[in-house]
Amino acid sequence: MGKQQSSFGDSRSQEPQRPFDGYADPTAPIHEHPQQQAQQERERVPVPLYLEGYRGPVDDFPHREMLGEKLVPAPGPSPFLKALKFIPPALILCLLLFMLAGGGNLFKQMVQAKNTTTQQLAADHPCNVVIHNARGRVHLHGSDNSPISVTSTRYNASWISRPGSEMNVDARVVDNGHTILIDTDRVGDNEHSDAQSVDLDVTVPTLINVQITAEHGAVKIDSITGNMSVEASDSINAQNVHSGDGHIAFYSRDGAIDVDQVDGQVAFTTNQGHIEVGDAHLTGPSHMRSQDGKIVFDGNVDPENEYSFESRGGAIDVSLPSNASFNLRVFADHSSVDNEFGSNVVGTGPRAHIGIATMSGNVEINEDN
Repeated sequence: MGKQQSSFGDSRSQEPQRPFDGYADPTAPIHEHPQQQAQQERERVPVPLYLEGYRGPVDDFPHREMLGEKLVPAPGPSPFLKALKFIPPALILCLLLFMLAGGGNLFKQMVQAKNTTTQQLAADHPCNVVIHNARGRVHLHGSDNSPISVTSTRYNASWISRPGSEMNVDARVVDNGHTILIDTDRVGDNEHSDAQSVDLDVTVPTLINVQITAEHGAVKIDSITGNMSVEASDSINAQNVHSGDGHIAFYSRDGAIDVDQVDGQVAFTTNQGHIEVGDAHLTGPSHMRSQDGKIVFDGNVDPENEYSFESRGGAIDVSLPSNASFNLRVFADHSSVDNEFGSNVVGTGPRAHIGIATMSGNVEINEDN
């Protein structure tokens, strides 16, 4: 045993020292003591080159570990980098607030070319006004002190604005001066139809029959007396309207119907939006129907006619004067019913027949004192 130890010692003393290059030499002798071998390997580790200058053991993680120093976490991102993470959500939030505050219309005006023209029409005693708008809003108001006029505001997206690309507005008097005809349509192909629209502001005599079709837009009516038929894709808003001897029919595909100060016989229908009618005096058979919207009615009804309020998924709120006379029928299998009159038969005859039906909304019959 002693001879073997002596021979091992001699071979180590004669082996030349070579720097450690990262690869183990299978012919290299194995040290007898592991601690001594580890110490020699650490001494042969090459010293790294610090091209940017030596930063010391605090910044050099491998060096700290080899020297046995305490590990210090690497510094985190700067406050500026932390703030950058919140910029995209903040921009999205600001954009949403901007749109809710009416910025959508402002943005529309910034990117669209706008052209407004006014045309006056000569008609002594017109009986009808017929308006068709392919894309855009319609505002019809009655005035006996102003000439018949049509103000059209055309909008074209700025990137397609060119002569002849705007929507055409055709306004004229037909039927021997009895009918005002206003028609808007697209010019040429429909390649950029979604980026073109025209808003109409029409002034007519207060006593006139009205027919309006807004394929892609909303309708507003002020101070008109006559037979009215209005169909719009968006909302319908009317104030101070009277049907006279005719009736008022409003139909909104995707918007709401809001009417204030209405007199006569009405038929209001919506698919998605609500129906709200205030300060009403219904003198003929009338009905209000909404697929999913709420129906609110405040007014009085003629005791010799029938009235119905129907909503598949919305609530129904009907307010009648305390001296009203009516027979009430309510169909609300899955809804609550609150009747302030305390009875379904109210007042003396004759009595109006009022029917209310809903599948899921609550029903309220309020008594106005």
